[in-house]
Amino acid sequence: MTAFHTHPDPILPYGGRRHVHPHLFVQALRLREVSARYPGSSAPAVRGVSLEIPEGTLAALVGPNGAGKSTILKAVAGLLPVSSGKVEVYGLSPGGCHHRTAYLPQRGEIDWRFPVSVERMVLGGRFVHLGWFRWPRRSDFAIVQRVLERLGLTALAHRQISELSGGQQQRVLLARALAQGADLLLLDEPFNNLDVETRADLRTLFAELRNSKKTLLIATHDFDRPEEEFDLVIRMRGGVCEPEGAPA
Repeated sequence: MTAFHTHPDPILPYGGRRHVHPHLFVQALRLREVSARYPGSSAPAVRGVSLEIPEGTLAALVGPNGAGKSTILKAVAGLLPVSSGKVEVYGLSPGGCHHRTAYLPQRGEIDWRFPVSVERMVLGGRFVHLGWFRWPRRSDFAIVQRVLERLGLTALAHRQISELSGGQQQRVLLARALAQGADLLLLDEPFNNLDVETRADLRTLFAELRNSKKTLLIATHDFDRPEEEFDLVIRMRGGVCEPEGAPA
């Protein structure tokens, strides 16, 4: 698989966030007794979650709807502040090295009526490497084209996202995350609305990413035997992690 290279450190990054180089010889992701709640809710969505994921690991967050899987991904991505505990991404707080983390939300969280083409939406994954006064360069477009080709989206590049099927939309979201060239990918239910052939292709792609030292944390409820597919399986229910060896 061709590596998706990124630009050097961003200049004047979006959102006022300052780039900090990651610490060496640390876990890709570490959560220590993390609890988090959504605005307006008195009850935490996750409570006391602790986990460690080494670099180059294909990990799964497994559990039913409402187990807290999406909450964990949003906390790691810096989209939801934690109410207690600590999140470390390559030894830093979320956002400290934000261009190294890519988050793929569930398809239902996106407004697919927005008037943008597939190519332009995937190109959005490159913006984290740019400053306020920099336009995407030829190398950015080249990365986008490689990602579109890898996910079988080249023929749809100029189609409006509103015209896509559910499975095509799911692949576009994944393409946008891959175009960012991140080292840690947070994928929320990436297998939804995909046929058997496309799911198999994604499994191959995820294995390729892991072999190139990317770290993937995938929230899913689609696997009967996730231990056969993933290096690490974290089971969640009711906002907490179940002990290792708990029945499926």
